[in-house]
Amino acid sequence: MDFKQLENKFEKKKVNTFLVYQEGELTTEYYKTPECANNLYKINSITKSIVSILIGIAIDKAYINDIHTPITEWIENVSNEKRDLTLYHLLTMTTGEDWKEFGNGVVFPNDFVESDNWVQYILEKPMIEEPATKMNYNSGSSHLLSYIIQKATGMSTEQFAKKYVFDPLEITEYEWQQDPQGIHVGGFGMKMKSKDLLKLGILCLQNGYWQGNEIISSK
Repeated sequence: MDFKQLENKFEKKKVNTFLVYQEGELTTEYYKTPECANNLYKINSITKSIVSILIGIAIDKAYINDIHTPITEWIENVSNEKRDLTLYHLLTMTTGEDWKEFGNGVVFPNDFVESDNWVQYILEKPMIEEPATKMNYNSGSSHLLSYIIQKATGMSTEQFAKKYVFDPLEITEYEWQQDPQGIHVGGFGMKMKSKDLLKLGILCLQNGYWQGNEIISSK
């Protein structure tokens, strides 16, 4: 299929922007309208990947020791059954908590986002599995990572991202939802331009380098 055929299909669907980056250059660029190039779009769970990158940078910058550090390093009111949980368990979504987000008719954790205190809601979820035994999709784990970034660095997650990722990549326009306590949402809630999202993809393809500068260690 050539691009013209693909473009015709896009026009019939709700596709606002489509970019292809191949062999070091932007080879395909489609926008439904000229305005779409500068519109901010929800990137939903790609927010999780950005937060994971930020955890890596926090380790690079010595704000965090390593991914096996227990969450009790930053969170005091942790129940005994969760005291052995580490950043690794949050990053891999293997905490073992009773968390329903996908499957059995559940597609979004509404009780979580409607709660008065998101972090406390996560901490109060009971354990039903041993940690590291089963992956269960969990936006709460990603939100705890955002909270930990804030605690470990003394900056909001957005400020940390701006300093170490967005400014170096010249990402200047974006939106990032916050929870009732002002913590930037770790699992979703970000909007950005398609070309800026592409920059983040290129950063990963280039093992953490951007224009010859290391933004995040490939380790």
